[in-house]
Amino acid sequence: MNVLVAPLGAMTALQGLVAMGIFAVPVLAPGLPGFSPHWLGPYNAAVFGLGAVASLYGGLLCGRIGPVRVAQICLLLVTIAMLCVATGSPLGLIAAALLLGCAFGPETPASSSVLALVAKPQQRTLVFSLRQTGNQIGAMLGSMLLPLAVLVDWRLGCLGIALLAAVAAGLFQPLHRQLDEAARRHATRLDMRGALALLKSVPGLGLLAGASLAFSAMQLTLNAYLVSYGVGVLGFTLVEAGLWLALAQGGGLAGRLGWGLVAGRFLPTARLIALLGLAMAGCALLLAAAGPQLGRVALHVLAFLFGVSASGWNGIFLAEVARLAPEGQVGAATGAALLASYSGLLLGPLCFAGLGPVFGLGSGYAALALLCIAASIPLLIGRKT
Repeated sequence: MNVLVAPLGAMTALQGLVAMGIFAVPVLAPGLPGFSPHWLGPYNAAVFGLGAVASLYGGLLCGRIGPVRVAQICLLLVTIAMLCVATGSPLGLIAAALLLGCAFGPETPASSSVLALVAKPQQRTLVFSLRQTGNQIGAMLGSMLLPLAVLVDWRLGCLGIALLAAVAAGLFQPLHRQLDEAARRHATRLDMRGALALLKSVPGLGLLAGASLAFSAMQLTLNAYLVSYGVGVLGFTLVEAGLWLALAQGGGLAGRLGWGLVAGRFLPTARLIALLGLAMAGCALLLAAAGPQLGRVALHVLAFLFGVSASGWNGIFLAEVARLAPEGQVGAATGAALLASYSGLLLGPLCFAGLGPVFGLGSGYAALALLCIAASIPLLIGRKT
């Protein structure tokens, strides 16, 4: 297990720092000079849209220059992005969105390649789930610490993240020397068409990728719209709604850890992923149909369970992708699968934007619930092992 400590810690820190960088602009938005909240939609669309494409290229790049080197590049992109935000100019924000998209996409294929190299097959579900807590940790730290920096100067938050990312990139150098040569030696060189072909040629991989599109859409809308739903539909105060979302985030953290212990031991991983899809659909439908009639305690339990399912599936999903991937193609297979996952990050907000103003916020959750059910059933009956 000792050989896992440094790579797992490094890859968790990588995800946390990328998450902090992505959260920086939404959290700091009220203090940014001349920044309108309406710009957050296009800003996030640029980050996640470019990230979807970059995930595929990042997976291919892992086989050429090594996954740790790709991770270092991602950290340097975060550093430069935060310096761009610190300029306070519109051009700086545009550049930051593009740079963060280029960092967001490849960091997961790089981490999957590293952890698949050092973890034994029976360890992967837990190891990948532990690594996925980096997103929650980075988001929570950013949400708590960045507003404090605004009390002095909003630029301090950006400069702090830039410094941490740059230092981390330097600290990754021993891992680069230790792991990248072996990773390149075992990697099979693929082009973009070859990476996408894995979704068809590897049994079960296409079903997983399709399910992840629906699950990612649900996960983003859980986190992005729960506060608005609590205030606008359930009558929560803003503070109550914020705590409600924090409870859902805590459920996601518990799910990422807990499902890593369950998957492969008590249930086949693919089957567990499908069941989580049905569970998040059930939570969304209950919230949409009966939310205003539920008491406070029931709503809190529902938020936690929603987080456990809709934010807890990522680690075991990545572990299953790594298990299914042909030898030497974990990075490419992960990048191809994430192209679908990250597309869901764009689909979710579009669904709410189209249905919400006409039918109410609950209709967005209901529509995504049906999509998750449709994605889960083929995965449940198509992969028995």
